Amino acid sequence: MTKKIIASISIFAILVISVVLFLKSKSNKEYNELFSQTFEQINMQAGLCQITCESFLSVWTYAIETKQDPILLIKNFLDLDSVHKRIDDCENEKNSIVEKMNLLKDYPDEYKEKYNEIVKLYLLYFEIYRNSTYPSGNLMEYKAKIPANMDKFLGQVERIKLISQ
Repeated sequence: MTKKIIASISIFAILVISVVLFLKSKSNKEYNELFSQTFEQINMQAGLCQITCESFLSVWTYAIETKQDPILLIKNFLDLDSVHKRIDDCENEKNSIVEKMNLLKDYPDEYKEKYNEIVKLYLLYFEIYRNSTYPSGNLMEYKAKIPANMDKFLGQVERIKLISQ
């Protein structure tokens, strides 16, 4: 009788351990998928925001070269439907990324480093996003910070790729 109880307890323990390991494995897989989706979305959106920054830079430079009012030209540029739509799209994508980042906060222990690195990437992306939706400063500052921000961003992308292998 005691052997049957011990055997039953052992089988039950093995089942519980198996279920816990299965659920942890599933949780890790789901987290990794969300991490990958978020990483790709941030990477894609940073590139699109960079294009918007370059467009602002072109309009701003053109205004100065042709001795026109840069504020008026940028305002007219922003009034274009395609530009307005692009900025709205940037805002919607940023909100989607923020939602995913909030989900990533609840990471399994072994993902702590990856989470910290994607937070750094998000902060760099946010700087690029901000420059693409709310250009500020003078032309020389803006012209300098656009490539500098993208260089930092790309460096962080490579760091995440290295630790994700």
